[in-house]
Amino acid sequence: YPKAVFTSSQIRALGNNRYEMRGTLTLKGKSRPMVVPVTYRPGQNAATFDGAFVLKRLEFGIGEGMWSDVATVANEVQVKFRIAASGK
Repeated sequence: YPKAVFTSSQIRALGNNRYEMRGTLTLKGKSRPMVVPVTYRPGQNAATFDGAFVLKRLEFGIGEGMWSDVATVANEVQVKFRIAASGK
C-alpha cells in the first residue's frame, strides 16, 4: 500500500492565506472523512501549500501484530506535508 489519496470536496478560506480542506483520505483501501488546515504561500516560481493533521492509524489498518499495540506506536500520528505547485 504505497499510496495515500486525499480527495477534496470543499475548500473554505479562513483568511491570512489559511484554508480548510474537507475531503476523504483513502489508505490501504479504507476511506475516512478528514478536515485538513492548509497555509498557502505564493512564490515567484512556485506556490507552496503547507499543512498538518492527525492520522488515527488503526482506523486505516496501519500496524498489525505487535505494531497494533498503541504502547509500541501511538494510534495518533502527526502527518505534515508541503506541496509545491507551479503554473508551468
